[in-house]
Amino acid sequence: MGKNRAKGEYGLRWATVIQWVVAFGVLSALGLNYVWLKNEILRLSGEIGALEKELEGWNRRNARWEANIGVLLASSELERKVREWHLGLVPLGELEVIAMDRVQEAPKSRRAEPVRSHPAR
Repeated sequence: MGKNRAKGEYGLRWATVIQWVVAFGVLSALGLNYVWLKNEILRLSGEIGALEKELEGWNRRNARWEANIGVLLASSELERKVREWHLGLVPLGELEVIAMDRVQEAPKSRRAEPVRSHPAR
């Protein structure tokens, strides 16, 4: 009688099946990783856009404040407020400013010795 081929050598080759399963698993993992990374890029780009809009708003706010501070610190504005609030302050002229010279240090030979509270031993 002849040999039964279904039960013989020509059966399922497990090494080939395992290789295909491993290859499918690796490709699936790579595909899932790709999709996950694309979603992260999309999420982060949305966050960056929101932060850029917020930064732009802060820059506009800072520019407004700088302009307001520049106006409020102008000498004409300060003088107007002094007159308006009746503070009685008088603006200084150039002749009223007194320049003081630097105080010179005493010569080293005239330095005082430290006072000791108990006699030296």
